[in-house]
Amino acid sequence: MYMKEKRDEILLKIIDLYIKSGQPVSSKQLISEYKLAVSSATIRNIMADLENEGFLEKTHTSSGRIPSISGYKFFAEHSKSKTNELLESKLKEIFSKRYLSIDVTLDEAAKAINEIIGLTLVTSSNVNTEVLKSIQLIELNNYSATIILVTSTGQVANKTIDLTNFQDIKLEDVRIAIRLFKERLINTSLINLREKALALKPILSKYIKNYETILQSFIGNVFEFENKNHVYGKSNIIKQEGIDRLHLTQILDLIENNSIWNMIESKVEEDETLKIDVRNSNISLISKKIFVNNTTKEISVIGSNRMDYISAKSAIALLESFIKPKFSKKNN
Repeated sequence: MYMKEKRDEILLKIIDLYIKSGQPVSSKQLISEYKLAVSSATIRNIMADLENEGFLEKTHTSSGRIPSISGYKFFAEHSKSKTNELLESKLKEIFSKRYLSIDVTLDEAAKAINEIIGLTLVTSSNVNTEVLKSIQLIELNNYSATIILVTSTGQVANKTIDLTNFQDIKLEDVRIAIRLFKERLINTSLINLREKALALKPILSKYIKNYETILQSFIGNVFEFENKNHVYGKSNIIKQEGIDRLHLTQILDLIENNSIWNMIESKVEEDETLKIDVRNSNISLISKKIFVNNTTKEISVIGSNRMDYISAKSAIALLESFIKPKFSKKNN
């Protein structure tokens, strides 16, 4: 009987070979692929034990084994990262650019990972941890203006105010409101902006006749921030085999409108910032939280159960290794 460490190593190799080939793995194939110095009988016994433990399954049409959901989960959690020199070089080039905000940098990095490795990625920011750093007014004409807001992570939001249907409101009133907001709301967390703006009613009423109309416009439009997901390489998951159309439609809707992190109930105990979920619907999710200054970035990879877990985890780890040194406070 092999030691547990050896059996785990064999299990990882079986699943690695199945992910690459998509075919049930036999003892002879495994020995040939990895040049193992053991007999077929020994490998068959190990496979039988792993099947009894729920990590492998035997197909009806072949003597080989395929991973179970538990097997995929084990592989996703315990497979080791590998270096991708091309990706590392590209990320180094992206992160060497000066004056780019973390969001712009992350966008370029995610595109590079998608292009080089072919993964479906989802990135998002938790705006609840960001604060307002700047608010500016740009007049478009006598009845409309663009409000530009900049957050603590460099995120820029452009919101338009249209006064066409409000004849009793002038742009001068908006200018006054902006001045007061600059004095009172800078360094306010985005999640508290609307509440803090409402608290300014007594002050606004002193300077603006129809202050309530302007205030409601800001609360309902300008100060509205949501956690937005950015999806890269959507076509990669659409092309993957074994995902039925119903589950594909559901997962595409979920990844565009929800936090992948919050969708995953399971967690890798060794790393509380990494979650992995392998589902019976042939969908696998990997989500990583990266904490930078006062914000939280969420980087997730979505694929079938036969996704390239090693490349996915390696890309996430590499991305984190570039983000933290670049955007930590001491380097800003």
